[in-house]
Amino acid sequence: YRTFGKRIQKSVKGGKIVSVLSATIIAIVSRIFVDLTLLATVVAPLLQLPVGAFGLASVLAGLPGIALQLTVVPAVVLTIEKIREERGLMDERELEAAINFHGHFGPFLALGLRIGEFALTNLKARKYFGIKVTVRCPPQPPPSCMVDGLQISTGATYGKRNIELIPSDEIVVHFVNTDTGDKLTVRVPQEVKEQMSVWLKELGEQEASKRVLETDSLFEVMEGAHS
Repeated sequence: YRTFGKRIQKSVKGGKIVSVLSATIIAIVSRIFVDLTLLATVVAPLLQLPVGAFGLASVLAGLPGIALQLTVVPAVVLTIEKIREERGLMDERELEAAINFHGHFGPFLALGLRIGEFALTNLKARKYFGIKVTVRCPPQPPPSCMVDGLQISTGATYGKRNIELIPSDEIVVHFVNTDTGDKLTVRVPQEVKEQMSVWLKELGEQEASKRVLETDSLFEVMEGAHS
């Protein structure tokens, strides 16, 4: 843009108004093309929007290229990720990461993913470092498998010491937003655990896990924000 500005000044001094206008039009069209390409390849896939939903292009088209690349683009990407979290959209890559981390796809792994995403959304907590998780559940599989789902969905890990397992006959998970102090506690009713066992026995591991991802009312809020 500095070079382009000098070119304009030089052209004006030489009376080359047509050249200046041509260069300006080319610059604007090029900027719009870059912005539309950005929206089509980055924004739309992240928000899962149709390719035609580009109302933001008119705003981006007027911004200087350097400022756009250094400030606006990162901000847009971060905003999109925040929207995805607030909408509770489970990234397929996250699900794949959970399966690879855990070793297989099981219903309690899926339950941990669901509960963790619910907590982050309702507490508006930062993933990885802004959340503390306390899990009370039987300390052996399959119920304890939910701990791996909670680690993937919340980013809390044993290495960071912001998740812990306390042996218990019931399943209760307590969350704290470490930035705000807000708390959330959810409980998995006994009848849900029994239903999950039936799904596992009758449908097999894969289908039972899918049921857990798709079914509502698998857990209840005991304390904190409600969705």
